[in-house]
Amino acid sequence: VKSLFPSRRHRPGRRRGMRVEIVDLGDDWAGTHAESILQARATMLNENMVTPSVPVLLVTSDHLFDPALLEEMSQKGLGDALLIEDRLQEERKSALPSTAVLVRTILQSRSQVKDDEESDALFWCDRVSRRLEEYDGYDAGLARAETARIWIALDRLARRQPKKYFALCDALDVLARKRQLRAVLTHDRPWIALETEAQYKSTKKEISSLGGQSRKG
Repeated sequence: VKSLFPSRRHRPGRRRGMRVEIVDLGDDWAGTHAESILQARATMLNENMVTPSVPVLLVTSDHLFDPALLEEMSQKGLGDALLIEDRLQEERKSALPSTAVLVRTILQSRSQVKDDEESDALFWCDRVSRRLEEYDGYDAGLARAETARIWIALDRLARRQPKKYFALCDALDVLARKRQLRAVLTHDRPWIALETEAQYKSTKKEISSLGGQSRKG
């Protein structure tokens, strides 16, 4: 499908559902994914064209998420946030594409957390990049934009001279460096990515295994 940008909006207190707004970028569109997000900005912002009319979830189209993850990312007052896979199994790690985005998180204050407890509310993203020597998680492909910060970062990246390639993760990294991007950890809650053939095979094997366990039970 060409030139489509769907956006999912969550409005607390309203009946569940999905509103899809399509921005036709034209048959000649040759921009990047990050540039297409900028093109769709007008459909997501208030009349002042600065702040989002409601929090927006930016969802990678070939990823599927447990409803509990979507619910947590939709919580009121969460702020700008990124879903982080913090416990990826080795088989799924080997299936990741070369473009996988790495994340380093930071705990706001360990004095506020018990030794046997990890509270997502205290975690922030420290760096978000495809090139990190030290990291403790992976971008799971689900970001939340509650303020205008992500749009501002994308816009500034797009205006750089000379013009350089940029991705959504570059804008997220701008926020992470300023401690403005919350980290929501998956904690073994399921999500699926189907970007590569290896991921497809790994996911199929995992689902088949779960089906077998269900039949035995």
